[in-house]
Amino acid sequence: MSDQPPAQPSDRNRVNEPRVERADAGHDSSGSRPIDATPTAGSARRDTESGSSTDTNRDGLPANVRVRLQQMGLVARLGQAAMAATTVDQFCDDTCRELAAALLVDDCLVWELPLSGEPRLLAASRAGLGAVSAGAGSLAYLAARATEPLTVADLNATEPPMNDRLVRETLAAISALAVVIPGRGRTAGVLMALTRTPRVFARHDISLVQSVANIVAQSIARAAAEEQLRRHEILARSLAMVPERTDLPILILDARGRIDWANQGFYRLTGFHAQDLIGRDFTAFAQPIGSDGDRALWYEAVVGRTDFRGDIRGQRQGQQAFEAEAELKALRNTAGQLLSVMVIMSDMVRIKAGWQTQSSAD
Repeated sequence: MSDQPPAQPSDRNRVNEPRVERADAGHDSSGSRPIDATPTAGSARRDTESGSSTDTNRDGLPANVRVRLQQMGLVARLGQAAMAATTVDQFCDDTCRELAAALLVDDCLVWELPLSGEPRLLAASRAGLGAVSAGAGSLAYLAARATEPLTVADLNATEPPMNDRLVRETLAAISALAVVIPGRGRTAGVLMALTRTPRVFARHDISLVQSVANIVAQSIARAAAEEQLRRHEILARSLAMVPERTDLPILILDARGRIDWANQGFYRLTGFHAQDLIGRDFTAFAQPIGSDGDRALWYEAVVGRTDFRGDIRGQRQGQQAFEAEAELKALRNTAGQLLSVMVIMSDMVRIKAGWQTQSSAD
């Protein structure tokens, strides 16, 4: 009887097993070497996690050292670019392209995770993907809720199948690495690398994506702080145009139709405090009473494209309905740029009561 242990399946055979695994599952028990790192089509395989590589270039550096230096250079470049970027969208697009080239992957994606709702595609290494949301069961959705980097050896063989039309069908991805983009007290998004051939990502690849995710997080945080400062300045200018003494309910909306400010008159009408409303979409809170034409005009007025005056119906605290006469007026600076939208309302109950009192007096 042989004392030899039973034969184990080869590492290459394990690459194609369906699994959703932790980021360190591609390493042996010592954590020193990836099980496999099958490259994308047209790229050379690199065994860079082990320090024993003898592949050298004209600079005399081993392949693993050369790759690490290139990745360190990429992180440094992206860190500088994040400080100089004009918009976070453009920076994330450029970052996706550079990261895809450095990792030798087919696609890189940045998903934004709003406070409420599903992950939204913010940037990609390839153009033309458009505005896409990722629903429950998608890779972005699962990665955003993971506590560690998430790797998937075969997206098509996961059980149950990954519910991700963009990643599995449009991009035809087989293997994936997804890393959380940290935010202030919450997950801000997900940075994702995808290949169309099987691959288990090496530890230095995972570290690179984590470093880039931190840079993206800094860029997003800086843009958010600048946006908040800009909104505060706009709100201050808008409030200067609000009548100082009035009992009428008044709201200030931003350029997207979200509530920025509410006065005490609005609280008396609806029962909602200002802090309960900030950031909410006004169109989800109230709707016009009238024809389809009135409704279309209303949606245009909420984002400052035109003015509106008419009757609206909304909900008070406790789900009770209210009706009001509303006037929406765009507030602009001296250059004609939109600052915000002012909403002035009159309680229809009080107005009708006034009419009845006047009629009785007559």
